[in-house]
Amino acid sequence: MLLGVQAPLTPLPRRSIGVVLGGFGHDGQMNGPHEPMNNWAGAEQMGLVEVSGLAADLLEFPERGVDAAIALGVDHVVTGLEWARLNPSRHVVDEREIERTTIFLHQLQTAGIEPVVRLVSDASPAWAGEEFWLMPGSPETFCTYAFAVIEAIGPTAARFVSIVDPVRIAVAGWLTGEAPPFRRGALDDALCVLDNLLTAHLQLAAWLNERGGLPLGLELSQGSYDLSGAIVAVIARAREGGSLDEIAQAVASGRTTSSTSIVDDVVGAFHPLGLESGPAWSRGDLDRFLKRPVPGRFLNTAVELGRSAGSTEFSTVVWPLRPTIGRTRSGRLLSAAQLRPTNLQDLPPLQGIAGAGHSFIDGFCRAEDHGVIESKGDDGGIHQFFEQRGRALQEVDGPLRYTYDGLVDGYRMGTHALRTGLFGLDRSRGRRGVTWMTTNAGGEDAAGAFREFAALVRAGS
Repeated sequence: MLLGVQAPLTPLPRRSIGVVLGGFGHDGQMNGPHEPMNNWAGAEQMGLVEVSGLAADLLEFPERGVDAAIALGVDHVVTGLEWARLNPSRHVVDEREIERTTIFLHQLQTAGIEPVVRLVSDASPAWAGEEFWLMPGSPETFCTYAFAVIEAIGPTAARFVSIVDPVRIAVAGWLTGEAPPFRRGALDDALCVLDNLLTAHLQLAAWLNERGGLPLGLELSQGSYDLSGAIVAVIARAREGGSLDEIAQAVASGRTTSSTSIVDDVVGAFHPLGLESGPAWSRGDLDRFLKRPVPGRFLNTAVELGRSAGSTEFSTVVWPLRPTIGRTRSGRLLSAAQLRPTNLQDLPPLQGIAGAGHSFIDGFCRAEDHGVIESKGDDGGIHQFFEQRGRALQEVDGPLRYTYDGLVDGYRMGTHALRTGLFGLDRSRGRRGVTWMTTNAGGEDAAGAFREFAALVRAGS
């Protein structure tokens, strides 16, 4: 039963340090012969993106991830589930995969590590179609899957996340063409996709609230006051009993203090000269888009739920989007300024709803030629990154939840090129198997740097 969800076996520290472990999302055995299929399958078969292959092979060897997390001494692990694997057809839940997931999460808890479970990221089952999140009824379909999974593994998992970065999903799939369904410039459709994603989150949060008030997380991209800021403002005002007019005023007020927006970057990227204003047709669409940053169904559902809409915890994903037009690989760019965790203090609604204080997910990478992102080759390397991050986190007052993305190199956004793991992978054997390296992809002792970083941050509590 859901009400039997276990509390962590050890008291959670005020300054919790964790890592993202790929878990069962794109960590192997997807989209191949006799394997589950997700919405990336068509692109893989046509050679538009790299095949997922075995990736970290954690499905067969989950103890590798558990042992590595124990060795790092983390307090929590964020791990993803693969919807297409757990729900291989519309009306079938794979009991074997549920059992394997439950055992893995129990192993984390036994080790004194809190599991944070992501229900879905940017991959949906192939049977749902590449345009799934655009379709009417998609929130209900997602919630049917989520209900079944949470009821099955609830006694093991202490915390759930509904959607991983809904703004990025809408932008990458319907504006920049970087992810399925690889649409470009479909602003109105992107708006509907975002609306469906956020409505799905609210519906799932309300269901959990009816069954004991279990908090539900939502991961959002960090920005000065972009769409993520508007989403937080809507939920915060709905929780306070605000009307539609009051919520609209709160969103408009936040935008007047904004210096940039994800949408501004997207429309600017459409212009062949890179001008921020974009062509005239884009300016017209952008005006409509910004007037309704979170459209009808999400707004109305939030108002209808009222206080129940606030049974939510937010994580800030510090992966600001820098869209690249005409590429299938991610062109996201991080800078030290964008990654400053103290920027969270510029978003007061986050602190009022999250309950756990500062909670954010952080990664170390830079943009290479052709949009390929990797960690090796940066001046100062991973040690300097963690030294700078540790000093910054010591200045954060109050509770702190910091999560590094990720434990081991994984498969994300249609490519294996992203090398941000504390442990690298040797894939020279192809689908026959992978070997975990003792260093990261750049040959650095990233695990040692992380342990020193964690000790420094905890010492500031």
